[in-house]
Amino acid sequence: MGKVVMINGSHRAPISNSRRFGKLLQKFLKTNSEEFLLNRNNHDEILKEAFASEKMVLIFPVYFDSPPSMLLTFLNRMEKMGEKYKGRPSVYLVINCGFAEHHHMEASKNIIEYYLKKNGFPFGGAFMIGSGEAILDTPFRWLVTRKMKAFAKAIDGGDFSNLSTQMPVPTGLYVKIVNKYWGLKGSAHGVSKEAMKSMEIK
Repeated sequence: MGKVVMINGSHRAPISNSRRFGKLLQKFLKTNSEEFLLNRNNHDEILKEAFASEKMVLIFPVYFDSPPSMLLTFLNRMEKMGEKYKGRPSVYLVINCGFAEHHHMEASKNIIEYYLKKNGFPFGGAFMIGSGEAILDTPFRWLVTRKMKAFAKAIDGGDFSNLSTQMPVPTGLYVKIVNKYWGLKGSAHGVSKEAMKSMEIK
C-alpha cells in the first residue's frame, strides 16, 4: 500500500486543530504514514519524502476562503521541484474552518484541485470539516470520527472520496456560542470585547 505523507499546512501547525484532525486520520489509516509540519525552512525536505511516496494528504485550515499562504508557498515549490520527478503521488485534502458550514471550503478545494490537475497530480478527494475550531470538543465529535474513518479507508484503497461534515446546529446559535467562547478567551487574557474588535489588538 506504500506510504502516506501527511503535511500540515497550518501556520500554527504544532498546536493547530489541523493537527488534531491529522492525528485522528492516522489513527484509522492502515497504511504506514508520516506527519510533517510545514515551516518556512523545510519545504524541500518534505517534498523529497512526498515525491517518494504513493499518497499525500494536505491538511489545512481555510483563511478568508483560501488556503494558508504558507501552504501556497509550499505548492509553488512543489511545482518547481516536480520538474525533477516523474512520479506523482495521489493527493488527498483534509480541510477545516471556523465557520459552521462546510461549504466555505469549496473555493479552497477547487483551488487545490485545479493546481493538482495542472501539474499532473492525481486528486483523491477531500474531507471538509465545518465548525472545525469546536467540533472535536463537543458531543458531535462522532460525526468527524465516523467520516474520518471512511476517508482513511478510501486513502488506504487508493479510492476517490469527497466527504463533509459540520455541527448540526442553527447558524445563529453557533454564532452565539462562538462569541461567548472568544469572549471568555479574551477575559482570560485580560482583553475586553471592545479591544478584540479593534485592529490594534496583537
